[in-house]
Order: sequence, then C-alpha cells, then structure tokens
Amino acid sequence: MGRARPGRLSRGPGRLPLLIIEGDGAGRREAAHLIDALIWVQADQQEAGRRTAARAADRPAADLANRPVDGAAFDDDAWMVEEIPFNTAQRTWERADTIVCGTPEIPYDPNTQIVIAPPRVT
Repeated sequence: MGRARPGRLSRGPGRLPLLIIEGDGAGRREAAHLIDALIWVQADQQEAGRRTAARAADRPAADLANRPVDGAAFDDDAWMVEEIPFNTAQRTWERADTIVCGTPEIPYDPNTQIVIAPPRVT
C-alpha cells in the first residue's frame, strides 16, 4: 500500500461494512489477524502473465512509461521473479477460505459464474 500509484490506500479507511483488498500480498501471514475471509484465485502462470500484460496495455501511455503493474517497467515475466518466491513462502492458498479457479477447464459463463475448488478435507 505504500506505493504512490492511482487507486492506492494512503491510510486505513474508517468504519466500512466491507473492504476487499486484492493482490498476492493481501493474504500474507502477517495480516492474518486482520482478515475475516480469504479468497485465493489460482490461475496458470501463462494466463496470469497474459492478463497482467493486458492490464498494462490498457493504461494510458504516460502511466505505462513509468508505472505499469508494480511500479517498475512491465517486461513480460519479470514480475514473477518476486511473486513466485513470495507465494512459495506464504502458501496463502493453504489458509484460504475459498479457492477460485482462474483458468478453469470446464464449461462456465465467465460473466455470471466462478469455478470454486471443492472444500478441503480435514
């Protein structure tokens, strides 16, 4: 949250009935005591990279030159250099209340449906 980019939170909001924070770091262990429900969206790396590039391409040209996805110039798969070890260490999906498949291989309507993994057996 400390990066100076459009849409970031500069400090915690007041009393909100619902606040959704998106991103790999949102479910990190250090914030677990602040989270009421954790949703992990799992997509394959190729599709995640394609979506990231598409988001970067939709930004205004002036913004793209200096701050695409994470404050650094977007260069294909370089974002994974930090994200993969972070996710491997955090293993957020193991603490998630719900896991959504970001690249399902079964038929579904992406406008009205999501594909959820079966509940964990404990």
